[in-house]
Amino acid sequence: MKRKTIQYIKISGFIILSLYCIICVYHVITHEKQGDFHIYICGVKAYSNGDSPYNTDDLSYYAGKNMLLPYYYPPYSLYFFKPFLLFEYRQSYYIFLGLKLVVIFFFILIWWKFFLLNKSYAIILFILCVFAYRETIIRDLYAGNVSCFEQLFIWLAVVFFIKRKPILFCFFIICSSFFKLTSLVFLLFLLIDKDKKSILLMVGTSLLFLFINFISYINNPTIYENFLRNLINMHSEWGSVNPASLPFIRGAVNIFLNISGLNIDYLDFVIYIIYCVFLIMITYTMVKGFNFRKNRIEFIIICFFLYAVILPRFKDNSFILLIIPSLYVIRDVISSTLAKSLALGFICIHFYEYQSLLVALILFTIYLKYIHKQVKGQLSVANNINEL
Repeated sequence: MKRKTIQYIKISGFIILSLYCIICVYHVITHEKQGDFHIYICGVKAYSNGDSPYNTDDLSYYAGKNMLLPYYYPPYSLYFFKPFLLFEYRQSYYIFLGLKLVVIFFFILIWWKFFLLNKSYAIILFILCVFAYRETIIRDLYAGNVSCFEQLFIWLAVVFFIKRKPILFCFFIICSSFFKLTSLVFLLFLLIDKDKKSILLMVGTSLLFLFINFISYINNPTIYENFLRNLINMHSEWGSVNPASLPFIRGAVNIFLNISGLNIDYLDFVIYIIYCVFLIMITYTMVKGFNFRKNRIEFIIICFFLYAVILPRFKDNSFILLIIPSLYVIRDVISSTLAKSLALGFICIHFYEYQSLLVALILFTIYLKYIHKQVKGQLSVANNINEL
């Protein structure tokens, strides 16, 4: 196929994808979407009036309708939403949407500048941004969740991790955990450098996080205890909304128990723990000996895949995290054009509610084999040198 024809196809693809994105944004503007943002606003109203944002009855009072889900994030995160109370709800709705669009633009810009590398794959990146993992970015827009803010801070942290600037890395990881605490685990990335400064920074940042939460607890112990209670009991969502490993295992176990007639308490949690331990051990075995201190982006990809497939709660909009790792698998690991096209289709076209999890597991396995092959190659070269 001629180069000009390929260029015309790519330009046409960009135009079609852009139009689809505009239609999706228009749909959010003209319809009553951003349900999570409504929860945030009602939570702030409840908190400002001395009620609990972690109580669905209190939220329902301020919403004027029955609210099924409470506020899930730490009490101090409510202050982020307080300025939105200066506006009427519909105005704040548009402001929040506009803010999210700006944030999405910036983290895609980060991807383009630091992680795309081969600009011929720009159209692939754009396709993944629009359709990957059940339209994960668009789902976040529809939901009105804070995942985009979390992603911006995570990818800023990754940039500084690659550039070996641990202080800025720690700062943005703390920012990313402002709403969703689980991203704090990425502080463990600093352990691969094996130096005292990195370890002290990791410990110091962890202590700062604990101090912030301690102050929040002292400020209002009852509210903070309500937050912790909700945090423990927040794994009720399942299926396409939360295609994570624990609900998948729980669903399979329930089917097995119903068919067999058995009644085994906590079987789902036991299998889930075994699954997590198995994946961690396999990952360690496959990548042992690989020089991640020099190949930091490979380390990031491995960790992000592992993080996504073992977390007990990893919602559809959280899969934004896997767009760049998926691009790397397509670009660097899968060789033939046909296989690349099939992989892209498998990532972007959804038929099954847990397909995002299964896709992540398959791509993770492919990438582990790719890294393991490099480890074996390095060992082979080292052995040949020693024999000489």
